[in-house]
Amino acid sequence: MVEYWGKELETNKEALDKFQKQSLHWTVRYAFDNVQFYHEMFKKSNLYPKDIQTFEDLRKLPIINKKTLRENQNLDTGEFKLSATSIENSTPYLTSGTAGAPAIILKTDEEWHAINSGPSVAALHAMGIEKGDRVLNYLPFVEIPITVGGKQYKGKNVSGEAAKYTLELMECSEVKPTNINEKCAESALGLSTQIDRLGAKLFNEGKDPKGLGFKSMMVTGEPSSKSKKKYIADAFNAEVYDTHGSTEFLLGLFDCEHHQGMHANYHVHAEVVNPETGEKLSEGEEGHLVMTGLLPPEVKGGTVLLRYDIQDVTKKLDKCKCGRVLDVFDYTRRSSNEFVVGAVKFKSEELEQILCDFKDFKYITPEYQIVVDFDERPEVRQDILTVNLERRKLVETPEKLDVILRDYILKKHPFLNDTVAREAVRFEVKLVDGIELPRGKPKRLIDKRTKI
Repeated sequence: MVEYWGKELETNKEALDKFQKQSLHWTVRYAFDNVQFYHEMFKKSNLYPKDIQTFEDLRKLPIINKKTLRENQNLDTGEFKLSATSIENSTPYLTSGTAGAPAIILKTDEEWHAINSGPSVAALHAMGIEKGDRVLNYLPFVEIPITVGGKQYKGKNVSGEAAKYTLELMECSEVKPTNINEKCAESALGLSTQIDRLGAKLFNEGKDPKGLGFKSMMVTGEPSSKSKKKYIADAFNAEVYDTHGSTEFLLGLFDCEHHQGMHANYHVHAEVVNPETGEKLSEGEEGHLVMTGLLPPEVKGGTVLLRYDIQDVTKKLDKCKCGRVLDVFDYTRRSSNEFVVGAVKFKSEELEQILCDFKDFKYITPEYQIVVDFDERPEVRQDILTVNLERRKLVETPEKLDVILRDYILKKHPFLNDTVAREAVRFEVKLVDGIELPRGKPKRLIDKRTKI
């Protein structure tokens, strides 16, 4: 039987609609009164808070994105036009920057508590974490000094901080990555890359990852293919849950035991739009995920984001059989992980899916990095697509494994095979001893081509 943490808001449509409508009215009024960017936007559009009564009305507002965020959260002057509070009265958090330069988000203490004590707890509970569990928190704790208006502050990464705070509210004991041993925890949280790395580390030490005894693992912060999640589930013999966590909205979308997609948490409103026209798309149509953060009534927040294109691709799905009345969306992928070579569009997740199905995975780890370049020599003028794959340690690599992998990828990806056959792109696979990944989310795609 399904158990719910916030049963009324998760399973009662009337209660959910009432709460979200009240939150919408409060958030819009709060933004109009306290956020310079929205006050000016409303005035320019001849709109007032009374004009936004429903989520359909919310579509009267233009869509913003990370570019808007970076342009209006000015580190040089300390002017935060998308925030209701100053940096002195809130905590600054930095986005990862995987889809461009990092942006700064301000969160107040009361906003932090309201979201992490309610919606975030509900999300973790839905994904297999129970009160009192021992939980391995593999999410990054990163502090980056930032200078605002000539004064230095500690900019933080939100994921590790939020997980620690929420786990404490659930009376869970947190296990540090440095204290990993057999049967050390019931659950684990982390980027799929980090969880993958843990499995590879144990494998290289001659240990079986299943020996850790996890019942559930929550992967967040980066899109993960079905094959990669299955690979992790098989490696650890644990249920793997996916979630859409972000600095902007914390645990905005979350998985459940039925794995039919991700539920939009009750502190956000999510919609799918055509990225070119901004038109709202119907159920089943793929487009960009646009989210609105909803402050609970009377809660005063920091940075306010209404109709924010988070630059991830998804589609709205039918309701989940778990019984939750929350909207359901397909597992996301990053629009920034799409690239064009030889006039053909590809997705890095397609490659990940192929690699995780490779039968001789014992020779390579699931880590990869795609490098796109261009040979500008007049006699060539050709895109170059290179896939770097990481060798496993303590395992002797078969001869010509790079050629075997190249042929395997081309066989599994007919569009890439055709593009290579037409000599529109040069395709290479390289085996490396280690792929250098930054702290936090890995950057899977590096495009070195000059942007004209």
